[in-house]
Amino acid sequence: QATTTVPANNTKNTSTIISYGVCSSFIILNFAQNGVAADGMINPWHDSFTITGIPVYNVPGATSADSIQSIAAGEITNTILYRSGNNTGITDNTPDSLLYPIPAQYFSTLSLGNHTWQVYATMSTAPSFKFSNNTLTITNDEVEVTTIEFINGGGINSPYYRSVTIPGTQVRITARMRNSLSPMVGNTTFVLENITTGTEDATIVIPHGQTEGIANLNKPNPLPAVGTTQQHAYRIKSITGGTYGGDTPPNGQSVFNRINQPANPSINWDNQDPPGSDNTPFTPWISVNATANSLTFNWQPLVNVFPDEDFYSYKVYYKKATDATYLLIDRNTSGYASLANPATGTVTITGLLPLTNYDFYITAVDIFGNEVPATRALPNGISQSGTLASTLQVQLTDGITVYYDEQFATFSSPEQRPVRKTNLRVKIFIISAYNLPDEINIILKPYSSGDFTIGQNLIGTPGTDYYIFNTIKTGSNEWTGYIEEQNPLLSVGNNCKFILETIYQNTKRYADFNSEQETPATANPNDQPFTFRVATQPQFTPWPTRILNNVIDDNNPYAYPAYYLTDDAYVTITVYDIKGKPVAKILDSAFRKGGQNIKENGWAGQNKANKKLGVGLYYIHIQAKRATDGKVILNSFQKVVIKK
Repeated sequence: QATTTVPANNTKNTSTIISYGVCSSFIILNFAQNGVAADGMINPWHDSFTITGIPVYNVPGATSADSIQSIAAGEITNTILYRSGNNTGITDNTPDSLLYPIPAQYFSTLSLGNHTWQVYATMSTAPSFKFSNNTLTITNDEVEVTTIEFINGGGINSPYYRSVTIPGTQVRITARMRNSLSPMVGNTTFVLENITTGTEDATIVIPHGQTEGIANLNKPNPLPAVGTTQQHAYRIKSITGGTYGGDTPPNGQSVFNRINQPANPSINWDNQDPPGSDNTPFTPWISVNATANSLTFNWQPLVNVFPDEDFYSYKVYYKKATDATYLLIDRNTSGYASLANPATGTVTITGLLPLTNYDFYITAVDIFGNEVPATRALPNGISQSGTLASTLQVQLTDGITVYYDEQFATFSSPEQRPVRKTNLRVKIFIISAYNLPDEINIILKPYSSGDFTIGQNLIGTPGTDYYIFNTIKTGSNEWTGYIEEQNPLLSVGNNCKFILETIYQNTKRYADFNSEQETPATANPNDQPFTFRVATQPQFTPWPTRILNNVIDDNNPYAYPAYYLTDDAYVTITVYDIKGKPVAKILDSAFRKGGQNIKENGWAGQNKANKKLGVGLYYIHIQAKRATDGKVILNSFQKVVIKK
């Protein structure tokens, strides 16, 4: 169109047809997916939807805003919808407006990821078969649940135990798109099903762009019976919403077997269910063993399996029979951490009074505070036991192997306690409701010989039928003596036995392994002697004088003086600071047997007042004077460092 005003107004319209040649290809105008696929994103179990568009000539340079020339009638026929190069078998022979119906769950057997639609048609313009020059993309993806966890509400988490009486338990899930591994696209809703009850116990929403959601968890309905624990399994029942959702059930991920998720987690729901069985007692009782100052209780341990994996502690209640208030020992009591382990089957209460009756009972409690009632406690509700009038314990060592009192129970098998041919140290520990002895002696005989005593008298001649070894008092309730290597009974291959002679105000009494369990009037010191076998000749190498662990720190808190004595001696060990001032005394003229290596009890870096010394260098002076003449046979200074 052209317009002019000179010499006069004039307008002229001229149209010219320009030919681009023959159009032998086509495109789909307004190529689109409708319904649940309108956004181009579906899950494999989608609702049905349609694909629509208008076939037009593929005119170079033309846009949808232009008046694109529609394909002439009869030019295009027999259209087929292809998906990613595959014939779908879906056709539409209405050339002016295409519509392809995609059935529900069409993608359920196809791979996840991107797919493309393309129209294939027969054209009268050569070549006769053509694909549309444009395609339409659709993404097939699904939501997968990566974790299901239960949080808060107390209890334990491996395995899960929760109490129906304690609120606050929540469920936390994480999820992602299974193919793209991306966060949620749109707000997505997850329903958690309690498989055991068939109820929906939580609804969790993961917001758009996130991978985690948390929701409150309902308690089971119905609840477990009071006094029981019941296991409940859970799973994600359905996933709805979000860009990949929006389907009408039963389509979409509304069925649990369409959801990729972890193995079904379980919660053991406790309804006031204490550990152990419902019997009396809650676990079988074994025994109580008494000494003069202790009671040891023994029972069959609980097994750490369902429903008792929420075990917290055994609880021991005890008191003197004349007292009104019970004392309590549990896992939180210093020295009794083992009560936190359900596999524990013994506990010893020390510091008791000799010849005293004690009431006691033992329960167990779980993490929720559910405790076995006293009526079902060990050993059979509230019970009573008494301490003994006295306790006598023996320890035997050849300097390497140590045998403790309880190991002498098999008195008829001395071969179970082999020792080297050397000076044997015997430690004796006595607690008594009566007076402690003024003197204790060790009486040694061949194992195969007869009794030690008849009445209150030793049988035979000392030095021939039996041998006597003195002891010295080395503690308030402790005596130490030595069976000397030179004794003829200490020959390799010999079996030996010994008992103890206690003397108080010139009155002699005799005791063996089980004397503390016997009534004094009928006690028999011959029926269970302490026994051992001399099994080997020692290959002895004297130690150099030294300090074992000469750097004291938090990991190694003790320094141990170690040395060899050629003769019996009285040993004094003193600690000096860097200025030569004495700050601690480890031993003060303590008797030690000669001919053996000696390792003393550890020094913890404390002064005479048992207070920790400062960081720095210290000297330990070890001095030994021969017992026979007082001559110094060992005089050595050794360095020790106390670190921060």
